[in-house]
Amino acid sequence: MTIFKNEESYCIDTNILVYATDNASPFFSDCKALIIKGFAKELPLCLTPQILLEYFSVVTSPKRTLNPLKPQYAINAIKTYLEAEEILKLYPNKKTFLELLLLTEKYKVKGANIFDLQIVATMISNEIKKIYTYDKKHFSKFDEIEILVP
Repeated sequence: MTIFKNEESYCIDTNILVYATDNASPFFSDCKALIIKGFAKELPLCLTPQILLEYFSVVTSPKRTLNPLKPQYAINAIKTYLEAEEILKLYPNKKTFLELLLLTEKYKVKGANIFDLQIVATMISNEIKKIYTYDKKHFSKFDEIEILVP
């Protein structure tokens, strides 16, 4: 059940969180504004534990970002999202893994692409159909969801 009972919620992908953290990113302003709308209850946003783990992986890695964060800063940011009642957390449920297997067969997914598919399966099993992301390449092949760019 969402906190926005009769409204559609929008999942936010890892790259939105990463860009909202990095004020040197050309996407910083749009991503930060999107997240602020979520915290202000102006836009029903949601995310998954996997997205938060991916966020930690990216922002603390010198191989993946120019200005990596100290792990404690990333942990504090994750705690903020987890504790925010305004942001819905989507958790895998009984249907998620079955949905993941069905989608894996349908889209012939291999290798690391399973992780994006896990996000999609979690969304579908929680009745979320839209995701904000700049990663259109990886998500556009899935007919079950709609991609939005901030």
